[in-house]
Amino acid sequence: MKPQPASVDMDLNHESTHNHYASTLTSAMAYYQSLSSVTTGWRPVSMPPSGSKFPVHIAKRTVPGKTTEVVRGTALIKGKEFALDDWKAVLECTGARKIWDKFVESSSMLETLNPNTRITRTILKTGWPKSQRDLVVIENTMIEDDKVLFIATSIPSTSNDPVFLRKAPNYIRANLDLMAICIETVTKSPADNGSLSELGMVIHKALQVTVYYQVDLKGWKSSSSVALQSPLCINEIYSYLNDFGVPPHVFRYGKWIQVNQNDYHHEDRLFELSYSVVEIDDIDASNFGSKGSSSGSELDLDDIIEISIDGERWCSGNVQAHISVNGKEDPQFVQDCVECFKHPGIMMGSLVMIGFPSADQS
Repeated sequence: MKPQPASVDMDLNHESTHNHYASTLTSAMAYYQSLSSVTTGWRPVSMPPSGSKFPVHIAKRTVPGKTTEVVRGTALIKGKEFALDDWKAVLECTGARKIWDKFVESSSMLETLNPNTRITRTILKTGWPKSQRDLVVIENTMIEDDKVLFIATSIPSTSNDPVFLRKAPNYIRANLDLMAICIETVTKSPADNGSLSELGMVIHKALQVTVYYQVDLKGWKSSSSVALQSPLCINEIYSYLNDFGVPPHVFRYGKWIQVNQNDYHHEDRLFELSYSVVEIDDIDASNFGSKGSSSGSELDLDDIIEISIDGERWCSGNVQAHISVNGKEDPQFVQDCVECFKHPGIMMGSLVMIGFPSADQS
């Protein structure tokens, strides 16, 4: 049986709304699993040469009951290696989205549900005179020893939607049936079931990246074109890591931590984090901390948050960090911590914030 991401079984307490989130995510996971297990019915699509570093093989198929076709793109990435956690960080970074997805004008975090699950709003690029489209989706990222799986799907509207989920004036709400990106470490070529080789040399490790994309832009005839080109983002994500490094990001946090804001603004090189330390009796412990933590050892403390920093990229000193706890910020403390990583030789480091002492500042 295939593993389920932790958040699929989440019980987030706010019964009606959050059960709706959980049901939506569970349905998206089931849909992804059904698509990834189907080997027939996929029709190859020839795309114009893009000059990309790695060729992306694209196919599409019709799914009964869906208004648009689903597109699948696969690529084998060989060469410079990036850790799976690095791919995860870029996929979860809303500020990086418009860099690696050419159809996105902007993306923002609306709500963090647990370490691996969030709700985001994306404004899509549309040419004049088309009305602007936006998406409000729930995203989940699961990481294992040899795989990262990113799942996103639109949240169906209900009469009980909170304000931030409701349709915005002057926007047409598009529907994302599924966006799934799976990055796997492989040692054999799925195509020939043999060892990967290049110039007669055996390559023991490579990354197999698969993208599934299905969107209905609601009256905009470009739905098919957008879907067909979306899997080309595989090369753009790789290029982002190669050109800009790993964005500052929250690596994991304890069960007493509630993240309110977690944004990296790529163009301004500004990382903003706001979190609260909540009483254990006031939260459902299953929603937080180690249940949704990333790979690696479990946190020893429930009241800490760990931020991952790419020291090599930060050593130039032109990245800002603003971190507040329970609405209070200590700029000097943050600056002193970040400065520790701003020198050559530190490839990746962790800034560990302890919740309660910061929260007790006057």
